[in-house]
Amino acid sequence: MRPTGRPSDANRLVELDTGVLTAEQINLLINHLPFGVSFADERDALCLFTSGPPYQDCNRETIGGSVQACHPIGALPTLEHILMEFHAGRDEPFVQFDESGEGAEYVRYFPVRDERAAYRGVLEVIESARRVRSLHGERRLRLW
Repeated sequence: MRPTGRPSDANRLVELDTGVLTAEQINLLINHLPFGVSFADERDALCLFTSGPPYQDCNRETIGGSVQACHPIGALPTLEHILMEFHAGRDEPFVQFDESGEGAEYVRYFPVRDERAAYRGVLEVIESARRVRSLHGERRLRLW
């Protein structure tokens, strides 16, 4: 039984630069993003991935392990090159578009740096390009 007045971990407030959320709200927000996200730290250890596509085949046991272990063998040379460049100080994101498989994927890797410009990790963002490519004309809130 929890002591009275002490918030559970899910309700613990996390102060961010631009707001305050509970751990539960952060988890909900991350898992409701309309794209997949993963983050590996400066040691290339996987710290986070979103649930669902494109990470539906990942499992929690990969957290803390090598980010390379979470990628297909054919993608490793590209991933290794991206990590090497980011560790060496390159700041431009790496962008890739892949139309193989079931649909078009738009994949971006961003170096994450702290206020002193020290490399702190890599953010991977993967989204389906199918929906965006099918858009035509204009749609505004009043048409929703």
